Amino acid sequence: MDSANKDIPLSCSVIGSDMRQEVVKDFNKWGALAAMITGPIVTIIWHNTKALSSLIYELVPAFFVSLIVALVVYALTSKSEKSE
Repeated sequence: MDSANKDIPLSCSVIGSDMRQEVVKDFNKWGALAAMITGPIVTIIWHNTKALSSLIYELVPAFFVSLIVALVVYALTSKSEKSE
């Protein structure tokens, strides 16, 4: 597989890790932003770490890590948005 074809799954996983924001509408803007930043970062790190990339496809951990980050950020920021 040449380098151009290797980058296609990586690009799709970065986009895919951000698509769940359309599914979960209850996030506030800060939770969604945190997930949109975390997903690609986890995907890139996972893809470029040989030990991790041989374990599981990078989209799976990127999805779960960014979902957890989004929920935590939402929980921390939703109270401050309600008081405004």
